[in-house]
Amino acid sequence: MRALLVFASTILLSGCGGGNGATGETKNATGGGGASARTGASGGTQVHTSAAGGTQVAGGNGGGNTGGMRATGSTAAVTSSTGGSNTGDTRATGGTAAATSSTGGSNTGGSAGATSSTGGATGGTAAGGSNAGGTRATGGSAGATSQTGGASGGPSTSDPNVVAITVDPGPSGNNPYIDGAYASVTFCEPMTNNCQTVDHLLIDTGSVGVRVLESKINLNLPAATSTAGKNLAECLPFLSGTSWGPVRVADVNIGGETASNLRVQLIGETTYALAADCSGTPINDLATLGLNGILGVGINVEDCGTACASQTTNPGLYYACTAARTGGCAVTTLPVASQIANPISVFSVDNNGLSIQLPSIPENGAQSVSGQLVFGIGTRSNNGLGSAKVIQSDANGLSMTTFPVGGTAYNSIIDSGSNGLYFLNSTTAKLSVCTSGSWIGFYCPQTTTALGASLRGKDNSAVPVSFSVANASKFPSQNCAFSTVGAPMTGYPTDPTIPGFDWGLPFYFGRTVFTALETKNTPAGTGPYFAF
Repeated sequence: MRALLVFASTILLSGCGGGNGATGETKNATGGGGASARTGASGGTQVHTSAAGGTQVAGGNGGGNTGGMRATGSTAAVTSSTGGSNTGDTRATGGTAAATSSTGGSNTGGSAGATSSTGGATGGTAAGGSNAGGTRATGGSAGATSQTGGASGGPSTSDPNVVAITVDPGPSGNNPYIDGAYASVTFCEPMTNNCQTVDHLLIDTGSVGVRVLESKINLNLPAATSTAGKNLAECLPFLSGTSWGPVRVADVNIGGETASNLRVQLIGETTYALAADCSGTPINDLATLGLNGILGVGINVEDCGTACASQTTNPGLYYACTAARTGGCAVTTLPVASQIANPISVFSVDNNGLSIQLPSIPENGAQSVSGQLVFGIGTRSNNGLGSAKVIQSDANGLSMTTFPVGGTAYNSIIDSGSNGLYFLNSTTAKLSVCTSGSWIGFYCPQTTTALGASLRGKDNSAVPVSFSVANASKFPSQNCAFSTVGAPMTGYPTDPTIPGFDWGLPFYFGRTVFTALETKNTPAGTGPYFAF
């Protein structure tokens, strides 16, 4: 997967709950010949772009969807939103810590109470007793939580590989974001303690790379350079606009994890004037982007791949700059090792994937939701797969969904950056669509409709998925998190490059969903894959 972008464009004076409707769009990738596909959601515009070859779900009018999919040797630019709680500060050692675990393990540094969970509510700490679920406290007591899979529960934000996340209206004030999951990220000048934390970066398993508004950074981050020694900028063309900005080098802290000397994009036009051939409507500030930045943690290790390294397949994503004025930047090729990388791939230990844990919420949504982002798969006692079922995924992040169970098989994606369940069309899904109000284009069945599908698992097994779609027009206006919001996959089936299903953030509520990085070893084999 390569980067994608989502931003909110609807102005709502209070609360969340409304949007411009869903209007999915698609854009073919350039270069490697892959197709691009992505859909939008309510409460904003979702923008998507792919670069060199590769598959990517794009476009759509929605509250915020980011993420994209890229074939090997292709690129998709992804961006996303802001939000969430502030993490990324330094962890204190030698105190009490809530410990977690999935399988076995021993408690170091004190006694701990064990709590067993098979999904459901978020696990917490318990005092006293022996630890039956493994944990990691450094010099202090810890509450242990055991998890066998399912929804949330288990890991604690006291663990170095765990980050608090929140689903809330986002940072854009009167332009709230629907179903955006956010975390805080700390940026530091390399090899120094001169750091700054930025909240509300959208967590996007459909894109790759850390991207933050240039206006949010008050640090002197060194420029990333091309092989010729020229400063780099990046152009991220989305269907409804273009994100542009310099590439910088930073030590990036996310929770207790550090990605040193990571190349990141600063979104903005302050350093370099927008290149004339970086076309599209600029979306380079909070007003147009609707987010503070994007935490792209998709299946790919870097944001472009071999396409950007070759003159013949170069999609024109990276620019070499010699002057700040217009015309001072020109398209350049860039070796894979010099591209913007997935921050997880740079971690010293928990570098093979992640999981997102969000609790179940009512069918009419919630004002805000708290959850956890856990780095690594099987690298610690708190991030084991447990009973999670592994879902097959190709190099583009495409999986296979059968709907209804035993019915037709469709290409699909699993993407935390999409802010709705986008699937099929009204006729095939047998669901009516809103024709008036702020949710035009979304599914609006008279009553909440329970549906069933299955995803193709390891060894071609069928992994059942139960989901529901509610009448979006009846959602309370103050709510920003929805597990039952759905919309047609615009462009399907007339465009064969568009997948039938986009399992967006609503899919994550009430589940622990794993994303394994390409080429990385895990207890279930080498990524990429998803699991839940």
